[in-house]
Amino acid sequence: MTEEQKKGIKASRPSNIVRVLASILFMYLYFKNIPSHSYIPFFHIVPSLAWWFIVEFKYSIYEKYSKLWYIASVLDVFMVSAFVFLTGAMYSSAIMGYVIVTALSSADLNKNRGLFAVYFGLLNYLVLILLTYWNVIPLISVTASSSTFYPEFLPSLVSFLLIALGSISVNAMIYTIYIQLHGKNTELLDSLQKINQLKLKQDGDYFLTSLLIEPLTVNLVQSELVKVNFRMRQKTRFPFKKYIVEIGGDICIADSIVLQGEEYTVFINADAMGKSIQGAGGVLVLGTVYNAYINRTKLSEEIQKYSPESWLLDCFNEIHTLFLSFDGSMYISGILGILNDRTGKMHYVNAEHPFTILYRDGKASFLESEIVTRKMGTPFIETITEYYTTVLQPRDILILGSDGKDDWVMKQDDGSSKIDSELEKFLDVVEKKDANLDKIFNYMTSGDFLSDDLSIMKLEYLGKEQEHFYSSSD
Repeated sequence: MTEEQKKGIKASRPSNIVRVLASILFMYLYFKNIPSHSYIPFFHIVPSLAWWFIVEFKYSIYEKYSKLWYIASVLDVFMVSAFVFLTGAMYSSAIMGYVIVTALSSADLNKNRGLFAVYFGLLNYLVLILLTYWNVIPLISVTASSSTFYPEFLPSLVSFLLIALGSISVNAMIYTIYIQLHGKNTELLDSLQKINQLKLKQDGDYFLTSLLIEPLTVNLVQSELVKVNFRMRQKTRFPFKKYIVEIGGDICIADSIVLQGEEYTVFINADAMGKSIQGAGGVLVLGTVYNAYINRTKLSEEIQKYSPESWLLDCFNEIHTLFLSFDGSMYISGILGILNDRTGKMHYVNAEHPFTILYRDGKASFLESEIVTRKMGTPFIETITEYYTTVLQPRDILILGSDGKDDWVMKQDDGSSKIDSELEKFLDVVEKKDANLDKIFNYMTSGDFLSDDLSIMKLEYLGKEQEHFYSSSD
């Protein structure tokens, strides 16, 4: 059974139940008031039960032979006529039942169904009042004394004309409204289908873009003295076929290189301007350029002669110069760093990115106090020469992250939300979770905290004790 058939059965069930209940009431009233003709109600209740059975269990037959619908209309008109007869014929208030049956039958694309209910109902009522007027059948009322009623021509004519006017008017009005609503509904369904097709195409484009970014987001650190891990959750997250796709403007990359015979760990945590596909376009370019520079370093003996400071600045300026060509339509905030695996000495640039967090001896603190470098791609800044230098001690942990970790969605008492950008809150999280990356990330993503893309990089230094610690800005 198809979903459409199930919906059809469910939609028909209330009317079928009401029809059977009304038939039972008719049977009771008939047995009580006209016991000599107690067999008549069976002409209604048996077909009503049979019709319910066909709709519930043989719906395919009903779909195949659409004219079977007239059975339901005949049963409904017959039921109204029965109650009209039992409640005073031309004096009965139950005559409004003909209008109700007409209204229900007219809500259909097949105009003949509504017209059938109109004409068959009027025919039934006309026959009923004529037989009553000619005393072929008695004039009775289960709601009042029958002695107060007697058939008259004028009330019969007026009631018939009113029912005819009401039924015809209701049929025309309901059918017209139904056709208009059906037309609007068809237009809306067509529009929705087009939107769904566009959404599917867009999701496909997003999925393909995410596949391009995925191989750029790599952790290829091979050092025994430095351990790097990162977690990311993009704000735009949606199902596509059997995949859960994420796309956004955050990226993390870490790798190992050799300069002047020393092993270094290089890393970047960056956030491209814009959400969704715009941000993804930015990190796609950034990841390509940064990974290309690392690969060029591994292949070029000339670049391997660079000092770590020169390597850092040259890499940063190459990315910055490229994004300058976007003429202000794409900026990148980020932290680029290079760490000597043996000594723990680290040089890094913070390009308008959230401050670097140092976790040492159970305490979390910021390494920087101000930003001295603008975002990559900022116009009128050709090159940068400023960077930070620090030396990590064994068991020191650095936490880098995008502003998604700082912009928390906070629920208000009135049910509204606001963004809380208090930077120290994340320091408390780092301390409470002992700088455990998985615990921090799970905490940040388990509630409704996130208002932006989130990326967190953890860099743990396992090297030997050093004699000096620098925290200067050159």
